[in-house]
Amino acid sequence: MLGHHKKRLVLLILVSIAALFLPLYIELANSFLYIAIIVLMSIFGIIRLTHNDYFDRRFHRKWPKLRDKGFIYHFLREWFKFTLIAIGGWVLQKLIVEGGNLFDILLQLLEVTQIILIITFAFSLIITPVARYEGKKRYSEVNYKYKKRGEKDYHHLA
Repeated sequence: MLGHHKKRLVLLILVSIAALFLPLYIELANSFLYIAIIVLMSIFGIIRLTHNDYFDRRFHRKWPKLRDKGFIYHFLREWFKFTLIAIGGWVLQKLIVEGGNLFDILLQLLEVTQIILIITFAFSLIITPVARYEGKKRYSEVNYKYKKRGEKDYHHLA
């Protein structure tokens, strides 16, 4: 039976391969850009899964400082993150599916920026408490993993 991380790695590879064949079934204006993005996301996903211990250690070192920050800090952080993801996704969707030049797409972006900001604001209000809870939960899990291994000083490991 495969371990948890190996299952995730196999799933990532299968989804990446399936996504690479999507341009055969859907007409895209810029298939090369789509394939390049899928390949890069797959590489980053594989790195993230294969170096999970490094990311756990880094998180374990940074979370005690982050958890003490207030709700407003976490809200602004989530809002900024989701706004960047939404704008980046919107621009990439326009480039890949509809085509066109970047200047025209950026002009169109000015028209939808207000809507994106409102949607990401509302989404961040909902997701901020969830993200803080998930951070606490992940910290406890990583902390338990290190205690189980018998490592005493976790902060020097990162």
